[in-house]
Amino acid sequence: MAERMLITKLVRTEPTRADLYAKGHQWPDLKLFDLSDLLDVGIEPAGLEIGEEVPCRFWAIYELSDKLNKAGNPYKDVIALERVDGPATATSTDTSALLEELRAIRALLERVVQAQGASPPVDGGPPRYGDGSAVSGNPHELEAYEAYIAVQAHPPDNVEMLRRWAQDRPGGEA
Repeated sequence: MAERMLITKLVRTEPTRADLYAKGHQWPDLKLFDLSDLLDVGIEPAGLEIGEEVPCRFWAIYELSDKLNKAGNPYKDVIALERVDGPATATSTDTSALLEELRAIRALLERVVQAQGASPPVDGGPPRYGDGSAVSGNPHELEAYEAYIAVQAHPPDNVEMLRRWAQDRPGGEA
């Protein structure tokens, strides 16, 4: 699983490598083996001198390697660099919990709306019957649907229920 670290300092160590430091850290946290990745965060690698500390601010996205160092800890392999002020991407943010919560909120809101006697449109679409099917664009069906809700305070289960209800009303038609 990818993780990210805020990098606030970098030091070019070799022509093709750099050490990356997290905020306030004295020792390097990550090693960047391809300086061209710095272009993704607006840093021109050709302008970096070997051994010079460069203040910066970007996210380093990394994964833990299967390979272990001398201390028995996994290496951290840098897989991407991202600007701090840039939009979040799939590599930087796990949105699955947020998406799950939003879906639960939407379902709850739909139940509240239906309990109030209305039928929420789905994605801006037509009103829905209790079984989830859409009310057609037929003006007579829409009129009967609205009349049903006004009297019953909830949507009919389906179009057949609406038709039976409309026929049973005085002056009702199918």
